Amino acid sequence: MELFRFNVFHFVGVVAAVGFGSGAAIASGAAARTDAYPMSEWRVETVVSSWNVGPHLSVGTDTITGETLISFYDRVEGDLYLARTGGPGPGDCGPGNSWTCHLLDSEGDVGQYSSIAVDSGGQSIGFWISYFDATQAALKVVEGYVSRTTGELIVTVAVTVDSGNPGTSLYKGKHIDAAVDSLGLPRIAYQ
Repeated sequence: MELFRFNVFHFVGVVAAVGFGSGAAIASGAAARTDAYPMSEWRVETVVSSWNVGPHLSVGTDTITGETLISFYDRVEGDLYLARTGGPGPGDCGPGNSWTCHLLDSEGDVGQYSSIAVDSGGQSIGFWISYFDATQAALKVVEGYVSRTTGELIVTVAVTVDSGNPGTSLYKGKHIDAAVDSLGLPRIAYQ
C-alpha cells in the first residue's frame, strides 16, 4: 500500500486539488465535531501544464462564491501570474479552459515566494499578492479585485513595500506569508 507519493524529479506545473468530506464526524477532545469531515475525496485539476511554471505558488478562496485564486511564478520568464476559477466567458487555462490565467507583473525577475491573501467582504473579491522581486531584492505587492457580478479582474499597479540591495545581498521579501485582518487590511510577514 502506497501512503505517500512525491514527484521529486519532474515538475508538472500548477495543480489544484479540492477536498470533499466523507460524512464522518471528527472527534475533537470529548465532543465530536459535526462541522468538519475528513477529506477522503479529492478532485485534482492541472491548471497550467508546463515544467517552467508553478513554483512559489499560493492559494486563496472567496468564502462567499467559492472562487479559487492561485498566484504562481513562471521561472523561465520570471513573471508573476494569477489563475482563477470563474470569470467572464470561457477561460484560457485548466481542464476545458475552466480557469483564467492573468499576467500580473513582468518587470524584471518577479514572483518568487508569492503569498495571496483574499478578502471576501464587499461586492468584489479583494486580493493582495505579496512576492519577491529578485531583480531589486525587494518585497512587492500587487492588489486586485474581482467583480462578483461581471467576473472582471481589476488590478492596481505593483508597488515595492520594502527595498533590498542586490549588490550587497540584502534581500527583502523572501519566505512570505500574507493574510487579511478583521478590518479587511492586508498583513504580510517576510524574511
